[in-house]
Amino acid sequence: MGAQPKDACSKPMTFSLPVPLRTTDIRLYPDQWSGAPLLHVNFLTCRLEGQTCIAPLLTGGGKLQRLQFDNMDERLVDKNSVFYITITFKKHAVYRIKAVQFSMGPKENAINKFVLQYLTNTEKEKWNSVSDKDGEIMMFSTDTIVKKSYPTTVFFSKPVIAKSMRIYPETWRGLSPMIKIEFLGCTFKND
Repeated sequence: MGAQPKDACSKPMTFSLPVPLRTTDIRLYPDQWSGAPLLHVNFLTCRLEGQTCIAPLLTGGGKLQRLQFDNMDERLVDKNSVFYITITFKKHAVYRIKAVQFSMGPKENAINKFVLQYLTNTEKEKWNSVSDKDGEIMMFSTDTIVKKSYPTTVFFSKPVIAKSMRIYPETWRGLSPMIKIEFLGCTFKND
Protein backbone atom coordinates (compact mmCIF):
# COMPACT_ATOMS: atom_id res chain seq x y z
CA MET A 1 0.00 0.00 0.00
CA GLY A 2 2.94 2.30 0.54
CA ALA A 3 3.36 5.11 3.06
CA GLN A 4 0.30 7.30 3.57
CA PRO A 5 -0.06 10.75 5.19
CA LYS A 6 -1.17 10.63 8.83
CA ASP A 7 -4.58 12.18 8.07
CA ALA A 8 -5.24 9.52 5.40
CA CYS A 9 -5.51 6.85 8.10
CA SER A 10 -9.09 7.86 8.87
CA LYS A 11 -10.20 7.76 5.23
CA PRO A 12 -10.92 4.42 3.53
CA MET A 13 -8.80 3.63 0.50
CA THR A 14 -10.00 1.29 -2.24
CA PHE A 15 -7.66 -1.01 -4.13
CA SER A 16 -9.00 -2.97 -7.09
CA LEU A 17 -7.65 -6.42 -7.84
CA PRO A 18 -6.43 -7.01 -11.42
CA VAL A 19 -8.97 -9.85 -11.78
CA PRO A 20 -11.96 -10.81 -9.61
CA LEU A 21 -11.43 -13.66 -7.14
CA ARG A 22 -13.90 -16.49 -6.63
CA THR A 23 -12.95 -17.71 -3.17
CA THR A 24 -14.20 -18.65 0.27
CA ASP A 25 -11.11 -17.59 2.25
CA ILE A 26 -8.75 -14.63 2.13
CA ARG A 27 -5.53 -14.22 4.13
CA LEU A 28 -3.72 -10.99 4.88
CA TYR A 29 0.04 -11.06 5.39
CA PRO A 30 1.59 -7.84 6.78
CA ASP A 31 4.79 -6.91 4.99
CA GLN A 32 5.81 -3.92 7.12
CA TRP A 33 4.49 -2.45 10.35
CA SER A 34 5.42 -0.42 13.39
CA GLY A 35 4.27 -0.46 16.99
CA ALA A 36 1.12 -2.50 17.65
CA PRO A 37 -0.20 -2.84 14.09
CA LEU A 38 -3.90 -2.47 13.37
CA LEU A 39 -5.73 -2.64 10.07
CA HIS A 40 -9.41 -2.13 9.33
CA VAL A 41 -10.34 -3.92 6.13
CA ASN A 42 -13.45 -4.64 4.12
CA PHE A 43 -13.75 -6.78 0.99
CA LEU A 44 -16.16 -5.63 -1.70
CA THR A 45 -17.97 -8.46 -3.45
CA CYS A 46 -20.63 -9.03 -6.02
CA ARG A 47 -22.96 -11.93 -6.66
CA LEU A 48 -22.06 -13.95 -9.71
CA GLU A 49 -24.99 -14.98 -11.87
CA GLY A 50 -26.25 -18.37 -10.80
CA GLN A 51 -23.66 -18.78 -8.04
CA THR A 52 -26.22 -18.78 -5.22
CA CYS A 53 -27.02 -22.44 -5.94
CA ILE A 54 -24.06 -23.96 -4.05
CA ALA A 55 -25.53 -25.48 -0.90
CA PRO A 56 -23.95 -28.69 0.50
CA LEU A 57 -26.01 -31.68 -0.70
CA LEU A 58 -24.63 -34.55 1.40
CA THR A 59 -23.88 -33.27 4.88
CA GLY A 60 -25.91 -30.12 5.23
CA GLY A 61 -22.73 -28.17 5.93
CA GLY A 62 -19.80 -28.59 8.23
CA LYS A 63 -17.73 -31.74 7.77
CA LEU A 64 -17.26 -33.50 4.46
CA GLN A 65 -18.59 -37.01 3.93
CA ARG A 66 -15.94 -39.70 4.39
CA LEU A 67 -15.80 -42.40 1.71
CA GLN A 68 -13.64 -45.48 2.27
CA PHE A 69 -12.73 -48.03 -0.42
CA ASP A 70 -11.75 -51.55 0.65
CA ASN A 71 -9.44 -54.26 -0.76
CA MET A 72 -7.96 -52.10 -3.51
CA ASP A 73 -4.72 -53.72 -4.56
CA GLU A 74 -2.43 -51.07 -6.10
CA ARG A 75 -1.41 -53.65 -8.72
CA LEU A 76 -4.92 -53.31 -10.16
CA VAL A 77 -4.58 -49.60 -10.83
CA ASP A 78 -4.97 -50.18 -14.59
CA LYS A 79 -8.29 -51.95 -13.90
CA ASN A 80 -9.65 -49.19 -11.70
CA SER A 81 -13.00 -49.11 -13.50
CA VAL A 82 -14.10 -51.94 -11.19
CA PHE A 83 -13.71 -49.66 -8.14
CA TYR A 84 -16.33 -47.02 -7.51
CA ILE A 85 -18.73 -45.74 -4.87
CA THR A 86 -22.20 -44.54 -5.84
CA ILE A 87 -23.87 -41.75 -3.89
CA THR A 88 -27.63 -41.49 -4.35
CA PHE A 89 -29.14 -38.19 -3.29
CA LYS A 90 -32.51 -37.89 -1.57
CA LYS A 91 -35.15 -40.18 -3.03
CA HIS A 92 -37.16 -38.70 -5.90
CA ALA A 93 -34.98 -35.55 -5.94
CA VAL A 94 -32.83 -34.35 -8.84
CA TYR A 95 -30.09 -31.80 -8.28
CA ARG A 96 -28.19 -29.17 -10.20
CA ILE A 97 -24.61 -29.78 -9.05
CA LYS A 98 -22.10 -27.01 -9.68
CA ALA A 99 -19.01 -28.03 -7.76
CA VAL A 100 -17.25 -30.72 -5.78
CA GLN A 101 -15.42 -30.05 -2.53
CA PHE A 102 -12.84 -32.57 -1.31
CA SER A 103 -9.83 -33.22 0.85
CA MET A 104 -7.38 -36.10 1.10
CA GLY A 105 -7.57 -38.93 3.59
CA PRO A 106 -4.56 -40.19 5.60
CA LYS A 107 -1.35 -40.22 3.51
CA GLU A 108 -0.94 -43.99 3.82
CA ASN A 109 -4.52 -44.62 2.57
CA ALA A 110 -5.37 -41.77 0.23
CA ILE A 111 -6.94 -41.29 -3.18
CA ASN A 112 -4.66 -39.11 -5.31
CA LYS A 113 -6.80 -38.71 -8.44
CA PHE A 114 -10.42 -39.47 -9.22
CA VAL A 115 -13.09 -39.08 -11.88
CA LEU A 116 -16.76 -38.26 -11.28
CA GLN A 117 -19.76 -39.59 -13.17
CA TYR A 118 -23.43 -38.66 -12.78
CA LEU A 119 -26.77 -40.30 -13.53
CA THR A 120 -29.67 -38.17 -14.67
CA ASN A 121 -33.33 -39.05 -14.28
CA THR A 122 -33.97 -38.86 -18.02
CA GLU A 123 -31.60 -41.55 -19.30
CA LYS A 124 -31.92 -45.04 -17.85
CA GLU A 125 -28.64 -46.17 -16.33
CA LYS A 126 -26.48 -44.00 -18.63
CA TRP A 127 -23.60 -42.64 -16.58
CA ASN A 128 -21.97 -39.46 -17.90
CA SER A 129 -18.54 -38.17 -16.90
CA VAL A 130 -18.09 -34.65 -15.55
CA SER A 131 -16.23 -32.86 -18.36
CA ASP A 132 -14.38 -29.60 -18.81
CA LYS A 133 -15.38 -26.83 -21.24
CA ASP A 134 -13.63 -28.69 -24.09
CA GLY A 135 -15.58 -31.90 -23.45
CA GLU A 136 -12.59 -33.72 -21.91
CA ILE A 137 -13.22 -35.84 -18.81
CA MET A 138 -12.17 -33.87 -15.72
CA MET A 139 -9.52 -35.45 -13.50
CA PHE A 140 -9.74 -34.26 -9.90
CA SER A 141 -6.49 -34.33 -7.93
CA THR A 142 -6.03 -34.32 -4.17
CA ASP A 143 -2.34 -33.55 -4.74
CA THR A 144 -3.27 -29.87 -4.87
CA ILE A 145 -4.47 -29.90 -1.25
CA VAL A 146 -1.78 -31.96 0.49
CA LYS A 147 -0.31 -28.93 2.28
CA LYS A 148 -3.68 -27.37 3.09
CA SER A 149 -5.82 -28.10 6.13
CA TYR A 150 -9.05 -27.04 4.44
CA PRO A 151 -11.01 -28.54 1.51
CA THR A 152 -10.48 -27.62 -2.13
CA THR A 153 -13.54 -26.63 -4.16
CA VAL A 154 -13.56 -27.21 -7.92
CA PHE A 155 -16.38 -25.72 -9.97
CA PHE A 156 -17.63 -27.68 -12.98
CA SER A 157 -17.45 -25.96 -16.37
CA LYS A 158 -21.25 -26.27 -16.47
CA PRO A 159 -23.68 -27.63 -13.86
CA VAL A 160 -24.71 -31.27 -14.10
CA ILE A 161 -28.26 -32.43 -13.47
CA ALA A 162 -28.06 -35.62 -11.43
CA LYS A 163 -29.82 -37.91 -9.02
CA SER A 164 -26.68 -39.97 -8.31
CA MET A 165 -22.92 -39.47 -8.48
CA ARG A 166 -20.12 -42.03 -8.81
CA ILE A 167 -16.54 -41.60 -7.66
CA TYR A 168 -13.91 -43.59 -9.58
CA PRO A 169 -10.40 -43.58 -8.07
CA GLU A 170 -7.69 -43.30 -10.73
CA THR A 171 -4.62 -43.47 -8.50
CA TRP A 172 -4.36 -44.20 -4.78
CA ARG A 173 -2.15 -45.42 -1.94
CA GLY A 174 -2.90 -48.28 0.42
CA LEU A 175 -5.50 -51.05 0.37
CA SER A 176 -8.26 -48.92 1.95
CA PRO A 177 -7.94 -45.46 0.42
CA MET A 178 -10.23 -42.74 1.72
CA ILE A 179 -11.46 -39.38 0.49
CA LYS A 180 -13.61 -36.69 2.11
CA ILE A 181 -16.11 -35.16 -0.29
CA GLU A 182 -19.12 -32.85 -0.66
CA PHE A 183 -21.18 -31.80 -3.67
CA LEU A 184 -22.42 -28.21 -3.95
CA GLY A 185 -25.65 -27.37 -5.75
CA CYS A 186 -29.39 -27.15 -5.23
CA THR A 187 -32.63 -28.98 -6.01
CA PHE A 188 -33.31 -28.79 -9.73
CA LYS A 189 -36.46 -26.99 -10.76
CA ASN A 190 -37.29 -27.25 -14.44
CA ASP A 191 -38.16 -23.65 -15.25
